[in-house]
Amino acid sequence: MLLPKFDFKTIAFVSLLGSSLILFVLSIALPTDSLSRSVIAIIALIADILAFSVRFYSYLIIPMVRMSKRTIILNQDEPYAFSVSNNAIIVRGQNMVYSSVFLRIPWYMSSTEMSDEEKINFSSNFGKIISLRKKPFMVSTQLQMVNKDIFLNKIRDKLNEAEDKYRTMSSEKNAGAEAMEKEKVVKGELTMWHNLYDNILKTQSNALVSYVMTTEIGGTEEEATNLALQSAEEVSAGISSLLGIPVAIATGDEIRSFIEPEYMIPYSTISEQLKEKAVETGA
Repeated sequence: MLLPKFDFKTIAFVSLLGSSLILFVLSIALPTDSLSRSVIAIIALIADILAFSVRFYSYLIIPMVRMSKRTIILNQDEPYAFSVSNNAIIVRGQNMVYSSVFLRIPWYMSSTEMSDEEKINFSSNFGKIISLRKKPFMVSTQLQMVNKDIFLNKIRDKLNEAEDKYRTMSSEKNAGAEAMEKEKVVKGELTMWHNLYDNILKTQSNALVSYVMTTEIGGTEEEATNLALQSAEEVSAGISSLLGIPVAIATGDEIRSFIEPEYMIPYSTISEQLKEKAVETGA
């Protein structure tokens, strides 16, 4: 005969609730005018409250009890790992392995820009996408902040080149009419790069990203990943035929941008916004 397994939450709930009942019965047995009766009744009530708090809010109470100083460690294990092929994330359970594959959907249309007929067709196609598989899968759209560092570095390099060229040409003496005309062209180029750099730096850039996530379970990492890839290919083929757009499997940092806040909102972009707010406040 197999005995049921009890976790800490169940044991704590039963213990506190049992103690509460025993104290409550004990308080009833004491004289009505006794101070001990009131004290025991209050303790029983506190134990009852703790019992139901542990039962329903243990995910908040246990970390607070176990916290060290101001650091609360919910779980020391990594939440997931990448597969060997870098195109799926792996989560290990007790006896099973869960593998999730992400599909990037280049879907840039908004319902605010559609006509009534296009909205009806879009809703119909979306319903068909959901019914592509019997097993559930996730379809999501996120508004992500664009990391502009790469673009800003390229523009900054062009700006430095234009400044050096203009500085060299303006330092030349006894320049002829042709040289002065070239200097005007370089000055116009310098102004263009300055304006472009300032506009990109001040403007908040967002990107609308749509994706599909399919998850499968297997006994090993390879089995779970292969099953998830097969499911992803099935969904990919259905979406491509319905919407007429190419759907690709996401890999590496692109997967992280779907599930990790640090990649959804890059640190450098947040720093730029904080600096801008600080400047505005100081002004």
